[in-house]
Amino acid sequence: MKYMLALFEEEMLLAKPKDDGKNKRKKDKTPVSNGLVEWSFLYFKYLQVYTKLEDCYDQIVHPQKRRDAKKALEACIGRILEIKSFMVILHEGGEYYDFSDHLVNRKLSFEVLNVIPPRFLTDDNKALLESREKFLIAALTKHGLMNVPEPTKPPSVLTLDEAAIVIQAEERGRQARQKITEIQKIRAMQEVELARQKAGVESHTRESACLVIQRVIRGFLGRVRTRKAALEELTFIGMNNFQPPDPEDPRKKLVEINDRRKKGQLENELELQNATCATLQKIKDLEGQEMCEIIQERVNVYLNENREPETGMYQGLPKKKDGGSYLIVDPLPPIERPVSDKDKEKRGDDQQQKKRKKTKGGQVPPPKFPEPDEDAPPTCPDYFRRFVKGSHDLYKKNWFDKDDYGNFEQKFVPDLLKSALRPIVFEEVGS
Repeated sequence: MKYMLALFEEEMLLAKPKDDGKNKRKKDKTPVSNGLVEWSFLYFKYLQVYTKLEDCYDQIVHPQKRRDAKKALEACIGRILEIKSFMVILHEGGEYYDFSDHLVNRKLSFEVLNVIPPRFLTDDNKALLESREKFLIAALTKHGLMNVPEPTKPPSVLTLDEAAIVIQAEERGRQARQKITEIQKIRAMQEVELARQKAGVESHTRESACLVIQRVIRGFLGRVRTRKAALEELTFIGMNNFQPPDPEDPRKKLVEINDRRKKGQLENELELQNATCATLQKIKDLEGQEMCEIIQERVNVYLNENREPETGMYQGLPKKKDGGSYLIVDPLPPIERPVSDKDKEKRGDDQQQKKRKKTKGGQVPPPKFPEPDEDAPPTCPDYFRRFVKGSHDLYKKNWFDKDDYGNFEQKFVPDLLKSALRPIVFEEVGS
């Protein structure tokens, strides 16, 4: 998360307008880059943060932490798409950019640039994907576009007499085949002996026979060593398909750990969902009456503040587009936006002009919105940037310096669940 905050601050510095560059450009008349290098480096950093966040979300077992991490992951994905689209604009429609300089400076391989789809797309929608696959197979089979093998019929059950006859026939055949192989070996040995006698070769003595046996054994052992070395090399590069599975294989253990983690994630999420319904009803029963009194008090304060003392009439409620009566119960905090000196001067001039026109004509003219400047440089869309900052602040607020030493099974935290459900109950009571 701290990497996301660092990228957010770096992006704020990158998005600031540069007024000094205009004066230098007029004096030097040198071409200035459009910021493609800086934005590409920012895109490269966001990719690295995305891979780390994706692995983090896949390995977290705590259900509430997973929800907060998913918000950060979705915000990071949206920001990557925004920066990529802005890079295409800066690159004059080119979708490819050479990141070799960034990779060389950071001593990384090209595998870092591989954008892997998030695993929660398949994990969260596993049941939906399986149902779609079954429907597709059924539709293809119905229209004859997919060949489904017919189920084989099981063999008929034999009686004791039929089974005895089959066993006797198999045993007679085995004995006959063994006898024929022995006869063939004897004939081959006799032919070799006759050929040696015709050639005038003397029969082997004890020493010559030992030499022949040693030569054969050495050749056999050499072939065994060569085959073993070849299998070890194939196993090292992962191409030995004939090796039996090793019970202590780390890849097998990794699959077992992933399955156990997925099972724990599912159990904790189901437990959180069940506890959410019970906690929601409990908050309504214990704190619902107090919330009603708070809402009534705020409505009374609003009516007293907006009552005309002379006539005793009340002003109307806020308009629907402004929030309606919900604005009375839970008013929005004021949004503070940075204002430059030029904007302040323009506001002062506009207010003076409005006062003059109001004194002359008695009517205030409609506000004039600034026309878009066609010569202004393009700006990067920043819709997901606030979500990047908000997700970081939320995760830091809930889990920074959080002691989970006693929560070994990574179960949900009831206090956080209650604080998340109170605004929902408050809104239901107010409506």
